[in-house]
Parts: sequence; C-alpha cells; structure tokens
Amino acid sequence: WRIRENLQEKSQPQAVKAMHKAIKEVTEDIECFKFNTAIAALMEFVNVIYQSAADKEVYQNLILLLSPIAPHF
Repeated sequence: WRIRENLQEKSQPQAVKAMHKAIKEVTEDIECFKFNTAIAALMEFVNVIYQSAADKEVYQNLILLLSPIAPHF
C-alpha cells in the first residue's frame, strides 16, 4: 500500500530497469513452476521501488506480476 501512496510522476531509471528484469525473471520462473524464485524476484523488485521513485506504469506492472501469486490484490 505504501508504494501506491508514494507514486511519482516519473520513475527513476533504477526502477524501470528492475521492472524489466523482474518481468523476465518472474515470467520464466512461473513457466518452469519455480514459484519460490518468482516470489524472491518480486521481493527484490519491491525493494528497488522502495529505494527509488516509481510511477503508475511500474506500479501496474508490479500488480500484474503479483496477480498469479496473490490474486486477491
């Protein structure tokens, strides 16, 4: 919830880079049924978002990546 409250107009480059890395890792891990490593990649992504600014696009991609693991969000 804190991420949603602290959205910025534009993401920092670290957040965008981490987003693309997380998309790749989570997609590959879920296809191979490696759910633990997919969750670990999401945790790394969230840590980068906390350290830098995130915009609406980064936030939406985080929610989409979380949806197979935590559909109630």
